[in-house]
Amino acid sequence: MAHECGHQIFHRHRWLRRWFGSELSESREEVIASLIGALLVASVSDHDALRDKAVGDALVAGMSLTEAAAFIAGINQVLEVALC
Repeated sequence: MAHECGHQIFHRHRWLRRWFGSELSESREEVIASLIGALLVASVSDHDALRDKAVGDALVAGMSLTEAAAFIAGINQVLEVALC
């Protein structure tokens, strides 16, 4: 549920849409939605599951583990500024 809420926040948050641009791939949006969801949940296990989903989605999108870690770290910085 938090992941789906992440999609809604992403699509409704004007600043985020502008920051990431309109040509964001579906797979990268999945990663972002999971990371937003991870910021929303109170449970550590839910947070960890959403972070793991973000990593898995990045790997499925064709990123190496190193690229995925760097992408996720960068996205987290942006999300913390925009949403926290």
